[in-house]
Amino acid sequence: MKKLRKGNSKIKKITRNFTVQRAFLVIITVLIMFIIIQTGAQPIKYKLNAGDVSAYDIPAPRDLVNEVLTEENRVLAVKNVESVTKEDTKAFVQVINNKDDFFKAVSTARASIEKSMKELGITPDNPNYTKNLKEARTIAEESVAEEVNKLSLPLSQIQINYLVSKVTDNELEAFAVLTKELVSQSMSEAVTKSNLPIHIQKLQNSYQNEQGISQELKNIGEQLVKSILKPNRIKDEEATAKKTRRSI
Repeated sequence: MKKLRKGNSKIKKITRNFTVQRAFLVIITVLIMFIIIQTGAQPIKYKLNAGDVSAYDIPAPRDLVNEVLTEENRVLAVKNVESVTKEDTKAFVQVINNKDDFFKAVSTARASIEKSMKELGITPDNPNYTKNLKEARTIAEESVAEEVNKLSLPLSQIQINYLVSKVTDNELEAFAVLTKELVSQSMSEAVTKSNLPIHIQKLQNSYQNEQGISQELKNIGEQLVKSILKPNRIKDEEATAKKTRRSI
């Protein structure tokens, strides 16, 4: 009986020791995990002063949005969006009408001189012929100047006088035909606000390279196309706005 009791006592001691060991291991494990978690959660501290250049790569604790840079990128994206254009169906008609109005004003003014002299019954052998001719030409030049002002065409009085009194009918006809061809060709292409100066320069060069008209008419042609040529494609505000929204 005593031996049995001694055996039970030893078993209890072993069991008790095992339980204590397990409890000790659990405690140690929990402490180690706690230390690891705490160490990982604690931010690393660096000894840096304002203005110092860090020798370390310091990651941000969270994602940050650079509002200033984001706005700058947005504005840049908007600026880089190419405008969507649409056809201005009225532009071609307006340009051609302005061209026709100019040449009609010149031809009408030139015809009015001869008409006025006939109505007065004054012939070249009349003593007042020179005086009346000068008056008729002055009136004709004033009518051309009026049309020139409507077109915002910066022609000088000398140039207007040349158109009314000095250029021949054949030269004027050749000038009108050339202008019609050049303007029609240019307006058949895509003319925008941005490339308008290129089209104007191209037409001006064409005048200067033409051999069939006088230098005076070439100079007048340069001013004419600069005044009447206009874009036949304009910005499509709605389509451009949609394209802009897709880019940002």
